[in-house]
Amino acid sequence: MSERGAAAALVLLLLATACGPVEEHPGSGNPLEDAPGPTMSPPPADETGPPEPGKDERPIGNAAEPEDATEYMMALARFDDPEAMRRGTALAVEDSAAHLYLRHFAQVAAALDEAGEIPDAASVEPDADGFEVCPAEPAPGTCARFTDFTTEEGLVTGFRIDDIDPGERLVSAQDTTAGSAGVEARLITAYRSITRDDLVVTAEFTTTDDTDLDLPGASYTTPDGERRLVSEAIGEYRLEAGRTTQTMLTFPAGTPLGGRLAVGGCLAECSSRVDLEIPVG
Repeated sequence: MSERGAAAALVLLLLATACGPVEEHPGSGNPLEDAPGPTMSPPPADETGPPEPGKDERPIGNAAEPEDATEYMMALARFDDPEAMRRGTALAVEDSAAHLYLRHFAQVAAALDEAGEIPDAASVEPDADGFEVCPAEPAPGTCARFTDFTTEEGLVTGFRIDDIDPGERLVSAQDTTAGSAGVEARLITAYRSITRDDLVVTAEFTTTDDTDLDLPGASYTTPDGERRLVSEAIGEYRLEAGRTTQTMLTFPAGTPLGGRLAVGGCLAECSSRVDLEIPVG
């Protein structure tokens, strides 16, 4: 499989959190601009009974206007253009579940881009209840269904993925930083997936000197004090002076929010050690 195909499979695996395992299939980059407009049916207004076992409460807000949901979903699917995804966050209420979700996947796409593994855009297809997002060449388990969109004043606030609200599993913390040996780390987002239950952390690193970041050696200490090693690290490891890089670090299933991320490294010729620790959640 090509790097581009593997990246596409990785993103859809992270995105389709409630759809089960994803088989790896390269995408061909269907243009999202050709996607038709949605035909949406909001949840019944008189649905007041308790949720089904294992389901979350429905997100608070008004049923979304179709054009609002369409623009948001088109932005979410632009894995081939992290900047387009970031611009799409303006379509969501700041700090809402919809805003944090799109911001998280924009950072995932940015990390893949910096690693030279930017995937193709996904396809977005409306159905009677919402949208189905798939890679350009879908296979069983690679698609995710987004329904029950809500808005405030025309901006998206939330949605459900296969009838599950991802909002409580998201963290955004732009002001959370740590520094060591001229290297600054800034936590961007963290998301604990629904079905896979792993933890994906995105962070930005800036250095004043040439630096080798030990991303494959990153670790995470849970609130209970258990130390877990990174299972996948994506981003630029070797930074020239003055550079900034976007990274994505994945930790094993069962890793909770609320712990601390630790990343080490060395300045040029290991003249000084880098020792960074950032709270997550």
